[in-house]
Formats: sequence, C-alpha cells, structure tokens
Amino acid sequence: MDVFYQLNPQTLPQRKSTKEAAHDIPILIAIMGPTGGGKSNFIKLATGSDIEVGHSLHSCTMSIREVACLHPHKNYEIRFVDTPGFDPTSHENLEVLNDIARWLAQKYQGGVKLSGVIYTHRITDNRVSNSALTTLDLFQKICGANAFPNIRLVTTHWDDVRGDTHEYEKRETELCNVFWSALMERGSKTLRFHNSMTSAWDIIDSLPLDRRTLQIQQEMVDQNLSLEETTAGRTFAWFWDVVNSLRSIMERIGLALRGTRMSEDGSASLRRFES
Repeated sequence: MDVFYQLNPQTLPQRKSTKEAAHDIPILIAIMGPTGGGKSNFIKLATGSDIEVGHSLHSCTMSIREVACLHPHKNYEIRFVDTPGFDPTSHENLEVLNDIARWLAQKYQGGVKLSGVIYTHRITDNRVSNSALTTLDLFQKICGANAFPNIRLVTTHWDDVRGDTHEYEKRETELCNVFWSALMERGSKTLRFHNSMTSAWDIIDSLPLDRRTLQIQQEMVDQNLSLEETTAGRTFAWFWDVVNSLRSIMERIGLALRGTRMSEDGSASLRRFES
C-alpha cells in the first residue's frame, strides 16, 4: 500500500522533554468518529466559533483543524482538534488516515500529547453498520489501551429524537454492552450530547485531562514504523483487501447473471423464430 506516507523522523521538529512541553502546551482534545457524527457541531457549540458544520453524510471537514478557546469557568486554554469524518469503504479515506497519523506523529515529536479524545456516534442510526464497526476498530488501534481512560464515547443527535425514547435507549445500551464494551472495561466513559454549550462542557469536564501517548504515536515515532506497519495501518490494509475482494466477487456474479439473462433471452428468441 504505497499510498501511505513514509514518515521521516529527520523532517520532524526535535522532540521536547515532558517538562519543557508542560509549560507552553495548551490542553488538546481530539474529536474523532465516522462522517455525520456531529464532530464539527460539537466544537462549534463548545467554542462559539463560526466553523462550517455539515448536514449530510459527506464530511465537510476535509483537513485537520485546531479551534482554540478559553474554558468558560477556568482560566486556561483548550484546543479542539476537528478531524475529517472517516469511511473505510472509500479509497479516499486512506488519505484521511494518513493525515491523522502524520498530524499525531508530528505533535508527539514536538512534545505534545492529547489530553482527551471524544468519539461521536449518531444515536439515530438504526444499526451499527460494518463501516461504523471498522471505523471504531481503527479508532481503537489508533488510540491504544493506554489512552482508553481519556476517551469519551459520545452519542449525538438526541435533539432529533421525538416521542418515546425507549428505542434509542435500547440502542445506547447495545452500544455500551456490545460495541463499546472493550473500551469501557478499560476506563472509557459514555455520555449523551444534547446539542448545547452546557452539554458540551459537561462532557469536556468529565475528562481527566492528563496527557497520554496514543499507540500510533509510539509506533511511528518511538518505534520508527511507517504507517502501513502500525497496528492501525495493518488493520486498514486488511479491511481494504476484503472490500476489494468482495467487490471483485460481486462484479463476477453480476457478469454471470447478465450472461445467464442474455442466454435465456437468446433461447426464447430462437424458440419464437422456430415456431
């Protein structure tokens, strides 16, 4: 998979010591998750900034961007990292993984660690799709178990829920008991986002905010691995091979079905001609 960036440690800034970094680095919180999960909207409401927010399943965030603000009740700066939405079934999202991995590696090389990660998921989704499962798996491989206590699994779009909430509460329970259980067993917490500034800061204030190294940062910087050699990179490569294999099988099935129909149509025409 030659589309992966080969990160050259010599092109990165010299690594700062932890003591050096602590004096001049603001609290950094990354917002990640699949396309349409409400990442940009969360940042917009938390900061009051006028950033573009998408209203479809196509990501409006095409590159990583940092949005800074002061904590509304405490005198320190927080920077939110808005990441592009991820859909592992699209070949273009190799670039998204490249961009996220390279950004994280460069920050870590400069002595910067994340203080928290917020992962968003639409509660209005009827089911957890295979694409969403793969995105979640990649997310876990990017972060690593060491960072799990600093992760908040946030369900969004509760303001779109109308009438009886029982069905959505069942979905939330399934997320916690099935899909997010590995994260929650290692310290991640799940919270609801109610589409307001107050709700956003309640979620932010639940984070421990101690700086932690992500697994992909250790692999690319400390172990000097290329992205394709990392755990997340290998996972993406495997999934993409599966997608390509399935597409090839479906194409062959489609050709066979078209050939069968053509043969049947030809036989019918011949019978009509002979009669």
